[in-house]
Parts: sequence; structure tokens; C-alpha cells
Amino acid sequence: MKILKLLVSGAMMALSQLSHADTPTPVKLEDGFRIGPYPIQKDFDGIPFKLWAWLFVTPIIEGRDDKGLAYKLKLTVKVNVADIRRAAQTYIDTRLDHDNCQRVNNVDNWVYGLKVEPLDITDGHTMKAKVSGTISTWTCIENPVFETVCDHYKDMFGISYPYNCYTRRGAPMKAQNFSQGVELSGYAYLKEQTDGSLEYRVPNKFLVYFSGDSPTTLVLNVFALIANNMSAILSSMQPPEVYKMLVPDYLRIFNPKFEFAGFERNGSEKAEFAVLSASISVKPSELNSNMRRLVGPLWKDIYPNAPETPAGVTKEMIRKECQKYAPNLPIVECASNMGWPYNNLPD
Repeated sequence: MKILKLLVSGAMMALSQLSHADTPTPVKLEDGFRIGPYPIQKDFDGIPFKLWAWLFVTPIIEGRDDKGLAYKLKLTVKVNVADIRRAAQTYIDTRLDHDNCQRVNNVDNWVYGLKVEPLDITDGHTMKAKVSGTISTWTCIENPVFETVCDHYKDMFGISYPYNCYTRRGAPMKAQNFSQGVELSGYAYLKEQTDGSLEYRVPNKFLVYFSGDSPTTLVLNVFALIANNMSAILSSMQPPEVYKMLVPDYLRIFNPKFEFAGFERNGSEKAEFAVLSASISVKPSELNSNMRRLVGPLWKDIYPNAPETPAGVTKEMIRKECQKYAPNLPIVECASNMGWPYNNLPD
């Protein structure tokens, strides 16, 4: 059960680590900027795994008021949780028993042949983690019959001669007592709330289902329902955990709140993502200063008060306005931000 909880909680853990990640070089996109990926290195019981997170920043014009343009800044964090599957499979392959004779003279050597399935994302807010395969038990008894074992070498004529002979017990005698198909599954739920917080649900126990149509399977599923699944089902009715947004230190000035929280699958990358999105309204001057902090020289200042182009405007008028409001921008770019065709105007 422990490894399954790793599958569905990795996204939240990754978000909490963003503030400690090194800031990578930003990239300009058609509708905004991408900062990332942030490498987030963690380990589970000594098994390392890496989560990657991206921050997408998109300035959006909300409208115009008597003071000029009003802007909204949209922030989206995407965390690729695909490597958690690999870590989970490594845990199964290295930490669970696979040797049907790991204990000699024992009647119940448990063997686990389990595979971590791809994460299943259903409605955009629910992610299913599933492990399937077989569980079996074996009896392993020491062999009472001894055998002689020798090394051999061949002479130049191809005749084989034994040497270093010794006596040992024969291979242990073993027999399979029981084998059963099994599925273990659990659901994580991630959704934004109206107050801007995040609702996150994960069951305390995961559902166990034994596959097959034998009478033994029926009995096992009854026991699983009583011993495990009832508590898992009931736990989904417990109050959810609520989180406030966790962001890097340099983004806390925005005081963002969640607008969307959920999961998505990227078909081209064949990867699963946890997605968190928020937006805030900002003044043009705030937008300029904070975007310069986020993406550096990739950001070009926006004119803080873009009036309508007056009749008879000249290049000299534009130069004065730009010197007043955006002295760090090239004159042509400043004019373009204000909607003035600088090159086509008279001097």
C-alpha cells in the first residue's frame, strides 16, 4: 500500500519543492513564457526519482478603463509525475520477494509478480493508480538426496576429466501452493475550490480485487471487502485535505489563488501531469516589474497608459510620451505598445 500512496501524492510533493529548485532559463512562447523544467529530485525508501515542473506565465489584457489598459497575469504549473511509476516498479522489483525458495524448509514463501500500470486520468480531477499481477506462495523443502558435482577440463584430444569434485544436496524441492491474480487500485482527487484553495483526497487504504472465477477467488474477494475495501470506501467520505497554493518565493508577491487544479495526459509525450493554474489582476507598472523579474530581458515593458491615437499625432509627440512613461524601451517598440504607427507618422 505504501508504494501506491507514492504514486498519487507525488504531484503535491513536487509543488512544495518548487521554491527550492534552481530557476532555469525562461523561453518565450507565442502567447506567453515558459520557465522550466525545474528538476525536483526525491527518493522513496532509497530509490531515487525525479519530477519535472514547468511554470507558464501569460499576460492577458482584461480590458480598458479610464486609466488605460487593465491586465491579468495567468500562472500555470505543470508537474510531470511519470517517473513515479518507474520508482514504484523499482520498489516492487527490488524490495518485494520474487524467489520462491528464499527460505528453505518453509511452507509459505510469498512471491509477487506485480506491474505498475499507467496512471489513468478520467474526468480531469481524478487520477487512478493501479498495480496488477499475481501473488503466489510456495513450499520449499531441503533435498535429502546428495549429488556429486565436479569441474571439468578437456585435454588436447578432447577427452574430459573431472576435478575439484565435491558433494552437495540436490536442488531444493518446491511446489506451488497457491497462485492468484490480484489488482490494487486507488484514486487521487485534485480540484480547485471557490475560495481559491485546493481540495486533495487520497484514500487511506487501496481497493484490492482478486481476479478469476474460481470459488477461492470469490472467498478472497469477500475477505478483501471486509478487511480492506470497506475502510477504503468509507475513507472517501472523510473531509478532504485543503491546501493553499505553494509557489516559489519570488512568486509570492502575486498572492495567487487556484483557478484550476487537476490532472492531464499529454498524448505526444505519453506522460501524466498534475496541473495547477491561477491568475491575478495587475497594474501595467506591476506587470512590467514582476515580468522583468521572472523572465528578464525576454520581457518588453508595456506602456502603462495606452490612450487612443489622437488626430494629428507626430513622432515628436510619441517621443515625449515614451520618454515620460517608458524611457527604457526603443521608441518604435514603445509606439507599437501604444498602438501608434511610428514609422508612418510625420516628424
